Amino acid sequence: MYLFKEKIILSYSKADLHLHTYYSDGKFSVEELFVYLKKSMIEVISITDHDNTGAIDEAIEKSATSNIEFIPGIEFSTGFLDSEVHILSYFLDYKDSKITNYIKSFREKRIKRLDEMIGKLNHYGYKLSIEEIIEDNPGVITLGRPHLANFLVKKGYVKNFYEAFTRFIGDYKICYVRKPNPPIEEVLELIRETNGISIIAHPGAAFSMEFIEKLVRLDVDGIETVHPSHTLEKIKKLEKFAKEKNLLATGGSDFHGFFTQDFTNLGKYVIPADRVTKLKEKIKEKYFI
Repeated sequence: MYLFKEKIILSYSKADLHLHTYYSDGKFSVEELFVYLKKSMIEVISITDHDNTGAIDEAIEKSATSNIEFIPGIEFSTGFLDSEVHILSYFLDYKDSKITNYIKSFREKRIKRLDEMIGKLNHYGYKLSIEEIIEDNPGVITLGRPHLANFLVKKGYVKNFYEAFTRFIGDYKICYVRKPNPPIEEVLELIRETNGISIIAHPGAAFSMEFIEKLVRLDVDGIETVHPSHTLEKIKKLEKFAKEKNLLATGGSDFHGFFTQDFTNLGKYVIPADRVTKLKEKIKEKYFI
């Protein structure tokens, strides 16, 4: 399992536990991301790429030569009651074969989904192939609609990223294919089997409190309270809910690096870094380590 180093974390230090790199749908490499993090005076981070752990070893190495503490993470895509639910996990044993096999299998399913969307685009006269998408994104582990959208822009089929979604590949548009998300119960079990912590990502973005209650009953460890999609009122409501339910409360900027707003959010949507201590305490309590 991942062995974290005990550090004294000052209560006024800042943590951002929701960041992405080019291993999924972020713009920057791990090294480039650390440059921006240092400028934002963030002391504790987690890179939570979608459905892969490709950035973790690089981030651990980079953390060792910086003043930024790193904890391993991932953002899982799951399905629950006909909705897509993202689950953040921290401190899981990311080298366990259960995790590596899961990532490999889900990557293949994602590629198959993209290929089906490309088939629909071909039908409408837009010529491209899955091989071109893969070649255009070297090093990317989790290929998804953003990569297809960017390639459509590159080919001149659409004017911009948003047009690709509004005309072709957005939810239920003419070339849309639903993502083959695994049941949330399956992913939560995987997290438990690999000694991880489970957190419901950005629940206030689209879910009612009633729906969040149902998710919490699945024995998750916490919820992400601080997120750019949450209003201040929603953050306060989720913080109160987490306290009442004895849940961990995490947060972060969900930084991808493509838009000006990403850089505005970096360093703004943070949590007190001593909450990371609570994550570590939960790990010890839950798995007796």
